[in-house]
Amino acid sequence: MPTTSNPLRITRRSFVLAAGGVAACSDPASVKPTLDDNPLAARLLHMSDEQLARLEEGRREGLLELAPVSLPPAPEALNNHYGWPVGTQAGNTLIVVHRHIPGHWTGLERTNDDHSYTMVVRSTDGGKTWSRPFDLRQAMTREDRYRGGHIPLAHRYKFAPDQDPTLGYKIHLNAIGTTSDGGVVIVSDHGVFRSDDQGKTWKHFSTAMREDTTPGAVLYIGPRLFEHPNYGLVVVGHSNIVTEDYKKGRHPPDTTGGTVRIADKLHFRYSRDGGASWREEEQSLPSFVRPGEPVALHHDGKLVVVSRSYDPAAYDESTDTSVYAQLWSDRGWHPLAAKHSTIRVAGKRGRQDTLDIDYNPVTKRIEAAVPARAGGGQGRPYPGRMSLNLWSIDPDELFAGSADWRFECALFARKEPLGKIDGLHPGGAVIDEGRGVQHIFVYMGYPAGPSGVFRVTRTLETGKLRAFPG
Repeated sequence: MPTTSNPLRITRRSFVLAAGGVAACSDPASVKPTLDDNPLAARLLHMSDEQLARLEEGRREGLLELAPVSLPPAPEALNNHYGWPVGTQAGNTLIVVHRHIPGHWTGLERTNDDHSYTMVVRSTDGGKTWSRPFDLRQAMTREDRYRGGHIPLAHRYKFAPDQDPTLGYKIHLNAIGTTSDGGVVIVSDHGVFRSDDQGKTWKHFSTAMREDTTPGAVLYIGPRLFEHPNYGLVVVGHSNIVTEDYKKGRHPPDTTGGTVRIADKLHFRYSRDGGASWREEEQSLPSFVRPGEPVALHHDGKLVVVSRSYDPAAYDESTDTSVYAQLWSDRGWHPLAAKHSTIRVAGKRGRQDTLDIDYNPVTKRIEAAVPARAGGGQGRPYPGRMSLNLWSIDPDELFAGSADWRFECALFARKEPLGKIDGLHPGGAVIDEGRGVQHIFVYMGYPAGPSGVFRVTRTLETGKLRAFPG
């Protein structure tokens, strides 16, 4: 396993690169841990007084809590969009990685060297307080950090089309997981990082996922990295169909009116040496799936994947809703069978977002935290508003071929839909069985910033949430 010998420590406000590409962090508190007297958090949440009152009642009853994790210290500064958080737990420590960029789809002409996809925060008290964010790029050598440019390879079409379109790491988005021996591994736009001390120090694997060691397409990965008994660490992702226009940042429209053509494939990259090197296998899929940012759960030796479905067949014009795709294998590896699930959100492809699936040890069901950017859910509890909803299915029924998920409840809703506000992406949630809760990490704010990371901590007793009024 990788070592982290003789790392240098950073000061309270600065980061120092240690010899050998190992970085270490200190842990002063970063943000006010509650919503009380926190005007920036209130601005980013953009919730009604009624919704905030409901959340406060849920907190008092021990059912539901919403609190900040990582907020931009200078809300009007350049890289003020903190988003796409994914988390894991190692021992008693929660670890979350998120972005630090100018914006989602607006304000993209602005960028500088602080633009990062690997800002890490950690909590040792169950999410009550969090460290200041620190940038894992500090664990990279200068040569690796600027390979092809300061913007990662997969995002140069958006932020830096003048930078090299060939050099860099062939990964987009973040996946995170904790290994059976307690290591934490992050696969990201900047490559692969590992910590063996619950996120205190980190090592970058220089050649892992790099373009000269990784044949094939740039992989757009789901948020969960899991451990397979035969294949080791596994990330699952999709790829895009590459054209000359795509390489130049001029994406051809797909049949649903979007800008990226998703390939009819599912990719599996796996590492048998703790993250240092990777191999890949893939499965061709029926065209109705077209998986986007697939979320994988390896449970009881079996594998289930749920993803956005980018095929026109996933959209029902009569109800103006779209469904997610479901894939599964009772042998825990591909090939997987595929269906459209009954998980449904309002709007076309762009209103789907990356979800999370986990096995709930209390309900004994697989539960999905589903973002609805324009309202959603069976009965659409908050039509026209951005909401976060819970769905569930019995695992025996799922692996027997059922794709009939049950709508449980909405955890919260915001005043306005996607476009005026930005947010969610609850992938990479954490089940803390000891505390009887699930931590769901989301981002909320505005497309060109500011935006911040929040945690939604909810009881694992889903029936009590379902009965909670509001």
